[in-house]
Amino acid sequence: QGVGQDTGMHGVLDITDAQTAFFPTAQALAQLEMASTALIIIIAGAIYALMSERLKTHRVINEELRLKHNTDLVSGAAMRGHFLDDLKRTVASHRKSGSVALVIIDIDHLKQINDALGHGAGDDVLGFCARIARQAFPGASVGRLGGDELAVFFSSDDVIPERSVTDACSAYLATLREGLFIANRRQAV
Repeated sequence: QGVGQDTGMHGVLDITDAQTAFFPTAQALAQLEMASTALIIIIAGAIYALMSERLKTHRVINEELRLKHNTDLVSGAAMRGHFLDDLKRTVASHRKSGSVALVIIDIDHLKQINDALGHGAGDDVLGFCARIARQAFPGASVGRLGGDELAVFFSSDDVIPERSVTDACSAYLATLREGLFIANRRQAV
């Protein structure tokens, strides 16, 4: 008996019709497999995008933590240990060729500024001195050695002319003499 013929038994299917109804064709299976594969690819892409974003976020956070760990919060200069390690690596890499210039900066009267105007004013002076060092010695590493001492170093694959170091130091000192405003008055450093 074929489909659609009245057998007198309403609601009962012939077994051949049941097999066709419950077992999909090869074409239907192939389409289902393609749809499943496409869904898996879409889910994998979404997971990849999410993990990439999280990885970027973690990299940013790690960089911020590294900077906080290696940067003096008062002056914005490199912390002593990080600065000295960087200096040692640079000297070692320029031992056979090139040169490294090191400038030590001692900030005069910082204790008196701290005592007279408060530690906030002293912190402003340290920050100012470090900022000016970065400007006067472009591309140099600036570090806080401790208390009222900063240091600057820069390197070159060639010999660094003494004149360029002297000129940079002179520009630094000239800017320091212009001073900064502390408690509404200009303070030379």
